[in-house]
Amino acid sequence: MSGKATLGGLDLGTNTSVLQMNGPKDGANGPCVIHRTVVGYAKDGILPGVLPDGRATFYGEEAIANRLYLDLAWPVVDGFVKEIDATRDFLKFLRSGVPTDGEFRCVIGCPAKSSLDEQTVIRRAAAGVFDKVFVAPEPFLSALGARDEARVGKPGYIDPVKNSLFIDIGAGTSDLCIIQGYYPRKEDQIRLTDAGNRLDEVLIDAARRTYPDVRLSPHSVTSIKEANSFVGTPPGPVKVDVMVMGKARTVDLSDAMRQACETLINRIIDAAASLIEQSNPEGVEEMLQNIIVTGGGSQIRQLGPYIAARLGQKGFGSVKVHCVQDYKALVAAGAVKMAPRVKEENWQIPLT
Repeated sequence: MSGKATLGGLDLGTNTSVLQMNGPKDGANGPCVIHRTVVGYAKDGILPGVLPDGRATFYGEEAIANRLYLDLAWPVVDGFVKEIDATRDFLKFLRSGVPTDGEFRCVIGCPAKSSLDEQTVIRRAAAGVFDKVFVAPEPFLSALGARDEARVGKPGYIDPVKNSLFIDIGAGTSDLCIIQGYYPRKEDQIRLTDAGNRLDEVLIDAARRTYPDVRLSPHSVTSIKEANSFVGTPPGPVKVDVMVMGKARTVDLSDAMRQACETLINRIIDAAASLIEQSNPEGVEEMLQNIIVTGGGSQIRQLGPYIAARLGQKGFGSVKVHCVQDYKALVAAGAVKMAPRVKEENWQIPLT
C-alpha cells in the first residue's frame, strides 16, 4: 500500500475530466474538481485588457468562454492523450484545485483495451503532476464507482462488480466491458471510436443535407446534442435557433438527430451483442439483467428501452438496461476506490 500518501482518482476524458480525492475516513470521498478538457492559449497580438486579468492561459469552461481570443488545445482526442504539454498543463490546473500534502498517487482511467504505448503517453503527461500512477480501464473503474458498498451482500442488491456489462459512451470512445468479479482481460473489452464526437460529425452532415446553408460550429452542435439527443420515437420536435449568413433562423433537426443517435447506438449494440456471445454462458442470464450505461451518451433520451429492445430482437430475451444519471464522477470515484487496493509494486513513476 501507499502509506500516508494522498490518493486520487482521475478520469481524463475527451470532453470532461474529473479529479476525485480520497476522504479522511475509509469509504468517504474528499474534494472533487470537474472541468472541460481544454486549454486555451492567448492568440498572438491580443491587446491588453481583452483577456481577464491579462492572463495568457485559460482552462476548462473559462477557455471556452474566451475562445474568440484563444488558440484552443484539446489535450485528449478519441480518448487518448495527443498533446503531452497541453495535457500536463491541464493536469497541473486540475491538481491546483484540490488540497494535497506530501506524496500524491493517482489511479488514472484509460479506454478499454489500451495498448502499452497509449498508457505510456499518459504516464509521460503525468510527470511533474503526480508522484506515482496506476492506469486502469475506465469501464472497470465505472463498475467500482457504481458499487454501493453499504448494500453489497444485502437481499435484492445486484452488485455491478459481480456480473454486469458496462457500456461507457464518452466523447472520444465508447468502451464496453464485461465485469465478473475480477480485473477484466483484453477479451472482456471492446473499444469503439463511435462515440459522442462521432455523433456530432454525423449530426452536422445530416443537418447540411436538409439545410445546406446552415453551418454548425463544434461547440454549438455539442450543445444541441446534449440538450436534444434521442433514439426511437421522437419525444418532441428538435427545433433550434441558428445563424445563417448573419441572420437568425429556426430549423428542425428532429430527423437529423434521430439518424445520428441511432447510427451510433446501433453500432454499440452490435458490439455489445458480440461480447455477450463470447461470455461465459453460466453468467449470461444474470448479466443481461445488469447492463449499465454510463458516460455522456447515457443521457440520450429513451436509450435504455431502445438498447433492451434491440438486444431482444437479436435473440437475447429479457434484458434490463440501467442508464446512470450521476455519471460524470463515476470513473474517478471508482479510481479513488481502487487506489488503496493497488499493490506497492504496481504503482508506476511517471515518465519524463
